[in-house]
Amino acid sequence: MPLALPEPTRLEAGCNDTPTGSLAADALRSAAEADLAIVAGGEVANAVWQGLLSPEDVESVFSGDLRAAAVSVTGPQLRTLLEELLSHVTVDMQTERIDEERSAFEGFPNVSGFLLRYDPTAPVGQRVVRVTDADGTALDLEDTESVYRLAGSTALLSGGYGGTEQAYEELPFCFSDALYAYLDRCGADMKSLDWDRVTAIGVHER
Repeated sequence: MPLALPEPTRLEAGCNDTPTGSLAADALRSAAEADLAIVAGGEVANAVWQGLLSPEDVESVFSGDLRAAAVSVTGPQLRTLLEELLSHVTVDMQTERIDEERSAFEGFPNVSGFLLRYDPTAPVGQRVVRVTDADGTALDLEDTESVYRLAGSTALLSGGYGGTEQAYEELPFCFSDALYAYLDRCGADMKSLDWDRVTAIGVHER
């Protein structure tokens, strides 16, 4: 397999999206036939490396036997969930950088199907700045009529990371099934991964 992804530290994964987290979100969105997907940082235990991966190898990528689920959300519901998952990010006001140690949170979102810009210096609950789809079109987070199919783990959608519990549909596969099938189908053609999808504004880069 041509694609090899770097392995982030646990601190990095607690307040930044990661290559393997983004890949896992892509695989989950594909398997669930969803518009959007979110994989929590704490759900990814190891990176994907170069070489032929067995089902056992893929299972080791995740922190456990994570069950997949999907839910229908409106713009405001998506905003609420994202605000909850971004609520732990803390900025060191002296350095104007994200304090990785104080911010580390297993629920930090890795996303697929959209790009997220947020301001970690804003008050909790007011941090989401902009959500756009793959074409750069902004999603209207005030729109209560449009509905998106969102995939995630049962833990995430049941409020396991401090969010609001959703009335989700449990899907007949786990995360490792989704990732193995995705790599088997697409891995040979993957040369790179555009994984930097969650961007903090108003702070210095690491």
